Amino acid sequence: MDLWKVPGVRIHFRSSFSAGQLVVGEGRLVDLTREGCKVKSDRRVPPGTELELRLNLPDHDLLIDVELAVVRWANEGEFGLEFVRMQSEAQELLHRVVKTRENDSLQ
Repeated sequence: MDLWKVPGVRIHFRSSFSAGQLVVGEGRLVDLTREGCKVKSDRRVPPGTELELRLNLPDHDLLIDVELAVVRWANEGEFGLEFVRMQSEAQELLHRVVKTRENDSLQ
């Protein structure tokens, strides 16, 4: 699945991710869609890794928790995640954030 056939919105949100005790790290989201995101991080995470992801929304003082995200690609210093599972409230908030950012970029 190529999540970036449809351009995401440019953002700069802090994030943290974990896969049990195996991978724990922080990164900066730089691209966001309703289906996934691109994360810049010093932490290497190989494709296929399943993560829990927490997105910090600075202008909302809220968090979006993604229960399951899968690394679909990884390059030096960044990787792409597909969102697989999250609570409906988190998904609704994510959709609102993406829509707001899309509207802001059109103005």
